[in-house]
Amino acid sequence: MTVAREPDSADNPHDTLIKLLTLSRTLLSTRELDKLLGLIVRAFLQLTEADRAYLLLTQEDGTLKAVHGEAKNGQIISVSEARISSLAQQVAASGVPVYSTNVDIDQKLGTRASISELGLHMVVSVALKGPTGIVGAIYADGKSTLDTVFTSANRRALEALADHAGAAIENARLFEGAIRDPLTALFSFGFFQVRLGELCEGKSHLAAGTNAYVALLDLEDMLGIAARLGPQAADDTLRAVAAHVSSRLSPPEFGARVGTSGLGMCFSEASDERAKARIDRLVEETKTMRVAGIADPVTVRLVVGAAAISKRLDATLSAVQRALREAANAASGIVFVGS
Repeated sequence: MTVAREPDSADNPHDTLIKLLTLSRTLLSTRELDKLLGLIVRAFLQLTEADRAYLLLTQEDGTLKAVHGEAKNGQIISVSEARISSLAQQVAASGVPVYSTNVDIDQKLGTRASISELGLHMVVSVALKGPTGIVGAIYADGKSTLDTVFTSANRRALEALADHAGAAIENARLFEGAIRDPLTALFSFGFFQVRLGELCEGKSHLAAGTNAYVALLDLEDMLGIAARLGPQAADDTLRAVAAHVSSRLSPPEFGARVGTSGLGMCFSEASDERAKARIDRLVEETKTMRVAGIADPVTVRLVVGAAAISKRLDATLSAVQRALREAANAASGIVFVGS
């Protein structure tokens, strides 16, 4: 396996340590999981000088799932488009990191199709180790041949940062347990408003070069479903719709439970037209739901009010709540207020 040469005096280990401490402090003080995942990826991009990085989390069945991808220019890479090297699986299983700055001559790496097909020259993957064990892996790669990235000092820094990231992920999961709705696993409405406020004030962003939107979704006839099929069926239907909505969101987009029969979502699109089309698709997809424990498909009417996010939380909430009220009387069940 290829290991880079040691650094010259320009690569100061003291600077690396200061950078590591700064990044680690930021990770360990971040309690929101979605935000934390992005911070971890950007931290590894900064230390490795890679072109792109992906964070993968270990699932209950032991497999890895890519949950956040980002390029060095800050562009969010859709997880559905991610082509992750099998090295990440290897690293998460063994706990042993992999470094290479010259894949071309590293036969152990170069024969892997996911690496050679992409024309990569440098690859790094490190396990994320939390207090209770390995929680996932970070994978970064690039098309440039670098001489000094994976020096002994940098390798120690990357592994220390991975340990801090693993601990931060476990802490964030504990925090998320307190801010998540137990039925839908989405955010509580109170925390949803906190996150929405950050978007309004420009303290956080969903995706570079896009517009941010908020939508409130109300499931009509939940009382009717409860009366016909029982309260458990109503809960199961809400859970099924919430799971579908969540599957249509890509971090850092997020959703929430709103009231007894409502949901909320913050999402980004390149234009009002694309945002409206996304809402239309979501309503169409949920008209008939297969719900676990219910023999026949459940008919769901989703009423949606959506609006572009403005610079003030109160104005944004007022606009989307007004849109939801108007949507209840609209034939389509949808009212969209663009930017």
